Amino acid sequence: MKERTLLLIIVLILVAAASLPLFPMRLRVEAGWGTVEKILDWWDIELLAARTGRDPFSLLGEARELGYSTVGVSDYDIRTLQAAGRIVPVSRPVGLADSLRYFSVPDPELREEIAAHLVLLGKTVRTEGTLLGVNVFPEEEDKISLGWNRTLIASLREQGYRVVLRPRNFQGIPPEVLKRILADDLWIDTPGMISVGDEVFGYGDSRSLAAMAEYLEESGTWWGYVEFVGQKGETALARLASDVTVRVHSIPPDELKNFTPREARDRFLRAVRERSIRLLYVRLFTEPSFTIWEKNRDYLASLSLELEERGFTFGPVEPLDPFTPGLFSLVLYGFAVALAFTAVYGAFFPGRWIVMALAGVFLLGMIVFNRAEGMRYMGFFAGLSFPALSVFLLVDSYREKLPVIRSVVLAFLVLFAGSLVVGLGQFDRSYVLRIDQYWGVKASLVVPIILVLLYLFKTKALGRSIPAVADGALRRYELIIVGILAVGSVLFLTRTGNFPLWPAGAIESRMRILLEEVMFMRPRTREFLLGYPALWLLFVYRGKGIRAIFQLLLWLGASIGFVTFFNSFCHIHTGLLFVLLRFLNALVLSLPVTAGYLVCIWIATHLWRWVGRYQG
Repeated sequence: MKERTLLLIIVLILVAAASLPLFPMRLRVEAGWGTVEKILDWWDIELLAARTGRDPFSLLGEARELGYSTVGVSDYDIRTLQAAGRIVPVSRPVGLADSLRYFSVPDPELREEIAAHLVLLGKTVRTEGTLLGVNVFPEEEDKISLGWNRTLIASLREQGYRVVLRPRNFQGIPPEVLKRILADDLWIDTPGMISVGDEVFGYGDSRSLAAMAEYLEESGTWWGYVEFVGQKGETALARLASDVTVRVHSIPPDELKNFTPREARDRFLRAVRERSIRLLYVRLFTEPSFTIWEKNRDYLASLSLELEERGFTFGPVEPLDPFTPGLFSLVLYGFAVALAFTAVYGAFFPGRWIVMALAGVFLLGMIVFNRAEGMRYMGFFAGLSFPALSVFLLVDSYREKLPVIRSVVLAFLVLFAGSLVVGLGQFDRSYVLRIDQYWGVKASLVVPIILVLLYLFKTKALGRSIPAVADGALRRYELIIVGILAVGSVLFLTRTGNFPLWPAGAIESRMRILLEEVMFMRPRTREFLLGYPALWLLFVYRGKGIRAIFQLLLWLGASIGFVTFFNSFCHIHTGLLFVLLRFLNALVLSLPVTAGYLVCIWIATHLWRWVGRYQG
C-alpha cells in the first residue's frame, strides 16, 4: 500500500510537470475556434423557390441577412436535371444503331457543358440537334458528373457569396483526367470543396487521390471531411492533405425528414459545442409537407441566434494550423504511464520492477522513434491503468476506513492525471480532425471494470473470494442480480459510440435536452446517475454491514463512472474546458441524485420491514 502510494505520488508529479506547457497550449489553440461558417445548399434553395413561386436569389438574400453567405453548388447529374425538367429522356432517333441513351436538351449552353464534360471523363457522346446521346447507364445517373452551372456560379460570386463546389466522384478516374478537371478556371476562386455521394473526389485510384491532395495543398483549397457519413477514401485523403482538411457536420435530406427544426438545430449546436465543428452544411426541409419558406427561415434564424448567444461569430473558416505535444512532455507521460501500469500489475502479481522496466523501455522507445505510435500506445495503457488504480485506492480506503474526503480527492487526482495523459498527450491536429482517434475505447471501458472486480475478490473487500463464489456461496437471488448485471454491462457497452445498438429513449432524450438548456454542457448520464452516486452510497453505508452483492453492484457502478470520466478526455475534438465543465456538472448533479436514492432506499427498507411482520 505504501509502495503503491509512493509510485502514485511520483506519477502525479510527472504528469503535472508534463502538463504545465501543454495545458495553456491547448487552451490557446482552442480559443481560436470561435468562428463558425454556415453553408446552404443551392439545390434546396432552388427547390423551395420553385414550390413557393419565389425567386431563388430572393430567398438566398433573406438567408444572407441571417448570416448565411456561403453556398454549396453541386455539379449536374441526370436525375437532378430530369427532376428540374431541363433534360428529357427520348427514344433513340431513327436510323441510329448505337447503344447510347438519348435526351432532349433544348438549352444549348447546358448541352455544350454536358457534352464537353463527358468527353473529358472518357464517355461516348453524340449530338443530333437538340438531342444528346451518352453512354451513361441508369445506375450511374446520380454518380456521373455532367459538368457545372457556370452561369449560376458566376452570378453567385458577383453578388459576393462564397461558393463551395460539390463534385461527385467518377470511380477509377485516371490522374491525368482529374488534373484536367482541376485545371478548369472554375476552381480558381473556390475556397473549398465537399464531395457529393459516398466517395471523395479522386477515390478509386491511389494516384488520383494523391493528385487530388497535391492540388488541394498547392492551391490552398480546403476540403470538407464530413463526420458520420463515411465517404470512401476520406481518411486516406485526410492523411494526404491534413493541412487543408476541415471537419464538417451536416444532416442528409433522408435523415432530416425525421427531425423537427428544433431537433436539427440542437444537433448542429452539439456538433459545434461538443465536437469543435466549425463548418456546418445546413440542408433545408424540402419535404412536400414542409415547403413553406417562412418555416425554414425561422429554422435558420434560430440556429444563428443560438450560436451567437453561445459566443460564436460567423465568418470564413480556415483549416487548422499544425500543433502537437512536445517530445519532453511525452517522455514524462511515458514514464508516468509505465509506473501506473506497474502499480496495476503489482496489485496482483510479483516482479513489478521487471514489468516497470519493460513497460518503460517499450513506451519511451515508441515515443522517441515513432511518435505517432508512441502516443497511441501511451493512451491505450493509460486507459487500462489509471481508472483501475483510482478505484483500487478507494477500495483500500474503504476497507481501512480512511477519511472519505482525502480518499476521494486522491482517487480523482490519479484519475485526472491519467485523463490528462490522453487529453494533452494526444492533443495533435490529426486527433482533433479525427484522422486518428483514441485507440482502445472498448478496452478502456471494459478492462478497468474487470480489474476492479478481480481486485475486490483478491483483497476480500466483499468478504468473499473467487473460489467461494465458484463453490456456490452466492444465493439464488444474488445469482439473478449477477445475471441482470451481465445484461446491463452489455447494454452499457452498446451505449458508447455514435451509433449505439440501444439508443436513448424519448424520456432520456428529453432529459438530455433539458440538461443542455439548464447546465450549458450536459453531464454524462453514466456519471451523475450511476457512477458518482454509487460512490457516495458506498461511503454512506460503510460499516453498516450491507450485503456483498450490493457492495459489488455499487463498486461496479463507481467503476463505470470513473471509466466514463476518462473516456470524456479521449474525445480530443471536444474542448478541454467543456470536458471539465461536464465533469463538474456531473459531480454537482450527483449529490441531489444520491439524496433521492437515499430516500428511495429508506422507503424500500421500511416497506420491507413492514411486509416482514406479516410473514409466517
